[in-house]
Amino acid sequence: MSVQSPGEGKLNMTATSEQLKFPIGKFVKPDGLTEAQRATLIEELAKVPAKLKKATAGLNDEQLDTPYRPDGWTPTTMSLSSDH
Repeated sequence: MSVQSPGEGKLNMTATSEQLKFPIGKFVKPDGLTEAQRATLIEELAKVPAKLKKATAGLNDEQLDTPYRPDGWTPTTMSLSSDH
């Protein structure tokens, strides 16, 4: 399995399952958010479905049903999840 590591611009042929699972690192919950930060995050999340639709435009069914890692989500799964 090959993956592109963030910022490297090349394929990493030796990625561990942990690296595949969390390519940008594990989520770290902030101690707290201001109302402005919370509002910004909500606005960003609201844009996800449109960004996903744009990113997957032109992909065929096989590509849409290909997971990004073993046991990973597919673009189709992501699309269905982001619409809720």
